[in-house]
Amino acid sequence: MTDGFGSIDELINSTAEELEKLDEIGPRIGNSVIRYFNDPINLDIINRLKDASLIFESEKSSKIDQKLSNNSFVLTGTLVKMTRKEAEEKIISCGGKPASSISKSTSYLVVGENPGSKLEKAKKLGIEILTEEKFINLITLN
Repeated sequence: MTDGFGSIDELINSTAEELEKLDEIGPRIGNSVIRYFNDPINLDIINRLKDASLIFESEKSSKIDQKLSNNSFVLTGTLVKMTRKEAEEKIISCGGKPASSISKSTSYLVVGENPGSKLEKAKKLGIEILTEEKFINLITLN
């Protein structure tokens, strides 16, 4: 389903406020989702899919897999021990969210060799800065 709901029924019964707590969901999208699930035709389709044995539940992730949950990471500079793509995949697999730009909602800036202007912006915003080594330690901790 989504990162915040374990089943379609939880999503159907959610409030706009609960939806807006999810990344990239604002009032417009939250209200649109509420309107969609308030439409009897849409609910009928979902119920018919359930009757046809379609499963609308997500598997529960282990705590270890979600150790970076609710954290966003921006990468800057050249990483030596892994590619940027590998780092982003590891962030996602641990429940975190890779982002391309620094903002006040950024949790960590991972700094490789020759970092760019993102480093200065992160310092100004008080964002925690991790070396590549510290990042690797964070993602490999049990």
